[in-house]
Amino acid sequence: MRGFLESRVFGAIIALAALTVALVACGRSFGPATSAPTEAAQQSFADTTQNPNAVPTPVCAAEPLPGTYTSLDAFGSVKGSTFTFKHGASIWERGVYTAGTTVPTPGPTPPVGQKVYIYQGTFALKHNKVIETTGCATLIATQDGSPLKIRNAPVGANAFTTASPRFTKHIHFLLARVGAVASLSLTTLSSKGGKGTFTLDDGSSGTITLIRRISYPYLLPLEVPN
Repeated sequence: MRGFLESRVFGAIIALAALTVALVACGRSFGPATSAPTEAAQQSFADTTQNPNAVPTPVCAAEPLPGTYTSLDAFGSVKGSTFTFKHGASIWERGVYTAGTTVPTPGPTPPVGQKVYIYQGTFALKHNKVIETTGCATLIATQDGSPLKIRNAPVGANAFTTASPRFTKHIHFLLARVGAVASLSLTTLSSKGGKGTFTLDDGSSGTITLIRRISYPYLLPLEVPN
């Protein structure tokens, strides 16, 4: 596990996780996010091209603070209607979240072109047989199936998935434990979403339910040449 954490791929995972957090406004280190949309609003999002400046509305409820929660990130590939993760290119993190006061100030992020689909939904994770974490799940995949143009991404990876708790306050995060994703598969992917399951190497397991797909004109802002 240490070798993976020190690898170049890990840097790409952290970068893509930060992108996903910013894009869906449901993540581990960002502040207030808008409330979940109505069913009608969700339907209007499905498989449509969005304003490049618009931020998709999160579809999951916020977790209370303070609390101990788990998140995961994984590269993989979408073929047909199935996402399969890549062993050795995934990570999960468990830690203690508390309310914070520091507001991140993102720098300018000029857009670059690689059209992607963004699948959004929710996840639930059981740890020690108890549901420990619920939150937002996101799958980002290139529309034409070409590899993600992310520096140090695994060879052939055309997709990335993340599952993370959402908060409506700025937070501080104290890392307690990390590990590798043991299995993760998403199936029945379509303009209406998809579903799947995952397990972690500490025995935790969970489910993912994706409820919509958004067509996005570029992969912000991490599409950098290899």
